[in-house]
Amino acid sequence: MEKKTVAQTATATATVTIEVLAPAQTEMLASLLGDPRLAGAELAFLPGTSGAVLFGTVRNIWQYQTLRALVGRAPVVVDVGIAATRRDDAEITAAVRELIAATDAAVSVRVRGGIVALNGTADAASRATLVAHVGALPGVVGIVDTLREPPCA
Repeated sequence: MEKKTVAQTATATATVTIEVLAPAQTEMLASLLGDPRLAGAELAFLPGTSGAVLFGTVRNIWQYQTLRALVGRAPVVVDVGIAATRRDDAEITAAVRELIAATDAAVSVRVRGGIVALNGTADAASRATLVAHVGALPGVVGIVDTLREPPCA
């Protein structure tokens, strides 16, 4: 096994342990680690009994969704989790309430086990901004978005 710098972005350099991999796997890994949307992710390939296994951690749920979309239908088993930044539900609730206060939305929040439930009304722009920022908060592992558009006056 050898360590190589596979990709470098403006925000981070990823160093990964590479076993003997097929060229397509090495290319895919370099592409994933070079993607700025996955900055800070720790990923590697290992040979598995049923083919290559991509494993490691990503920083938040948006990186996880991006990774799944990038890997798509590649013949790879994905065993990647979200890096566990442990925050209790009260801390996450307080952080989400700060985000809500910065919008014109009328939103209530409930957090259980790192899953954030958003309920209430918000215009499309506020909703998109709020959901994007909540998903990037440390400790958030999922979002239940039941926000509605406010009624027309």
